[in-house]
Amino acid sequence: MVIGTKQPWRANSRWAQGFVLRANTFRKLCYAWLVAIPLSVLACLALVLKIACHQIVLGEIMLAAFGPAAGGALLVAAHLTAQFLRYGSPQLALSEMPVVPGRVLRGIVLCRRSVFLKGSYRMMVTCQGVRKQGQRDVPVIIFQAIPCVSADQALSSPFHGAAIPVDLAIPADVPDLTAAGGGEPPKWTLTARAATPGVKFEAEFDLPVFCVENESLIERRAPERGRQ
Repeated sequence: MVIGTKQPWRANSRWAQGFVLRANTFRKLCYAWLVAIPLSVLACLALVLKIACHQIVLGEIMLAAFGPAAGGALLVAAHLTAQFLRYGSPQLALSEMPVVPGRVLRGIVLCRRSVFLKGSYRMMVTCQGVRKQGQRDVPVIIFQAIPCVSADQALSSPFHGAAIPVDLAIPADVPDLTAAGGGEPPKWTLTARAATPGVKFEAEFDLPVFCVENESLIERRAPERGRQ
């Protein structure tokens, strides 16, 4: 049931651009470096304490605490940086706004850089919620679908990039983004992946999944000129 407003997706900045959604690539990249840089500083401080200040015990304790975490965080941040430099920030163009349970999710994932595909694209639509387990919130997958799009199904593009079609029925009985159930609402994402030479292609999008009682409220993108 839609609450607050008849078209709540319009009030969210993630979907303010209408039918075209931007991938979370740059946001994830920034978060990764915000984690990696402080951990790296602490690991370097541990080395200084151990070598220059001769605080061997304290330095070793800090290295054991922050060294592996800093190394892992740097690897993740470097990988996300390489992905961003290689593929930029892909977009998802939806045919309808929002995505409504009981209807078909249709759209195109657009990347303005060439994707040298090895095999097929792997699309994954996921609805993830949380479940209380004692005092902890445990992530739980409510719905997941993993369709594949082969290279010959990908669309040609005038900007010589990648255009990957998305066509997936969303069950009518899944929760939408207003179904908090006394806690956090579920998170809906679409992830597109592909094995490529070097850095793999990957793009994740937050999906605007809302139940709409009146179908006239669903916004539909006008067809492009020259296309039916």
